[in-house]
Amino acid sequence: MGNPRAPTTELGPEVSGASVRAPDVRLENITRRFAGTLANDGIDLHLRPATIHALVGENGAGKSTLMRILYGLVRPDRGRIRVDHRPTILSSPAQALGLGIGMIHQHFMLVPVMTVLENIVLGTEGLRGLRAIPKAHLAETLSDLFESYGFDLDPHARIDALGVGGRQRVEIARLLFRGARLLICDEPTAVLAPPEVASLFRILRRLREEGRTVVFITHKLPEVIELADFVTVLRRGRVVGEMKAGEISRDKLVQWIMGEDPRAATSVAEDARSEPEVRPHGEEVVLAVEHLGLRDPQGRARLGDVTFRLRAGEILGVAGVAGNGQRELAEVVAGRCPFTAGTLSLGAARYAPGQTVPAQERPALIPEDRTSEGLIGDFRLWENLLLGRQHGAPFMRPLGYTHAAARNWARPQLERFRVEPPDPQLSADALSGGNQQKLLCARESARARGLLVACQPTRGIDIASTRLVHATLKRFRDLRGSVLLVSADLDEILELSDRVAVIYRGRLGTPVPRGQVDLEELGRAMVGVSG
Repeated sequence: MGNPRAPTTELGPEVSGASVRAPDVRLENITRRFAGTLANDGIDLHLRPATIHALVGENGAGKSTLMRILYGLVRPDRGRIRVDHRPTILSSPAQALGLGIGMIHQHFMLVPVMTVLENIVLGTEGLRGLRAIPKAHLAETLSDLFESYGFDLDPHARIDALGVGGRQRVEIARLLFRGARLLICDEPTAVLAPPEVASLFRILRRLREEGRTVVFITHKLPEVIELADFVTVLRRGRVVGEMKAGEISRDKLVQWIMGEDPRAATSVAEDARSEPEVRPHGEEVVLAVEHLGLRDPQGRARLGDVTFRLRAGEILGVAGVAGNGQRELAEVVAGRCPFTAGTLSLGAARYAPGQTVPAQERPALIPEDRTSEGLIGDFRLWENLLLGRQHGAPFMRPLGYTHAAARNWARPQLERFRVEPPDPQLSADALSGGNQQKLLCARESARARGLLVACQPTRGIDIASTRLVHATLKRFRDLRGSVLLVSADLDEILELSDRVAVIYRGRLGTPVPRGQVDLEELGRAMVGVSG
């Protein structure tokens, strides 16, 4: 295939698919405090060139804050960073990229209406606006880059036409185009199907072989064991241990992460492989979808001929890679989006195309995007917990409620869901992504009545919190509730679901009992590969 052709200097930094020298990076005594919360407490971390270094820990342990400091997004209160043995002050991402340090965020930083090419070059130093770009030369350069790394990307495709795996490749290509030699990947496998995870791992190993360094933030311990050369564990803002390849033990990692006997932390993956429980469920149909279809304002089909039923006391798991219609399905079922064909029945209420489900009749929804659809960042934690139930909270009185009553009501819910810190007065923006997710799960599970729609409910949260969310969904089911579970995590699907169906390009396969599911076949179906 050959190495990608390097762009000329006026177009951007040199790109190389051959030998690369990654910087030797040391973070020393890094300390950072947010509003009374000590996020990083005297952290020392050595990122060795040409290695894959995993960074793990509970939500709020300080992983993302530490990497945001390295990327120049956050300034430390104390400590220093050495790049190639020289003390360095990183005050912006542009400065970090100038030293070869790049970051792929958990939520991609791409412009959906722009092309792959335009996203990759947007903001590159030396460019004078997109109209001045010699696009033919850039497209050729990027095509060579994509071919070299096995990226199935068209430089002229729009971002909103790509699946999540394609968007992730664009993020990686953008950093390579800008000369990144140390790549920080924050929860990169959170919504990928197994074949896409395997493809990503091949890319990361290729980057290491070239001499680049990869920092890999994850909660998935099997991935750490498979991929990492080194792993550092953070707990409550401090380093509690480091291991290198060959020494990495799942039990030891769990003990360091949770500070408890590793036998008490049964992994989701192990639970999922256990013999499925045979559970009786009711005959009452809570949700019935018949030949449902949805087209977007541009007339493009997002859902086609979707038919299924969900009964009381049942969890139906919908497995799929992001971008295949599961988000739209969840929004339609939750009454947030009108559909264009078929029928939808919620209990005895039947809805036709174009009809809107009244707000008070809508099922609870844990949305896919917690920041833009689930929470209001400027609102305090107690205010976010009240959203959707502000008129029915248990402390409501004829004359309303006091803030003190709301705070007192909110605190035990925050503590139960291990939201850190459990201070009702904090704004949602002050929490880590994982703690925001737990806040959202706490609110929606509490307000759910007969039906809960859960999209990626444990995305980006730690082992203990995942177990808590799973237990909450199971308990809701056991109390005769129904759950429509949408997840790209097959372990999660198999752990929780009574029946499983795959959604691909807007079409839902026939749900089958969990005990009849073949894991490899399920993974292939998620990416449209049969046989």
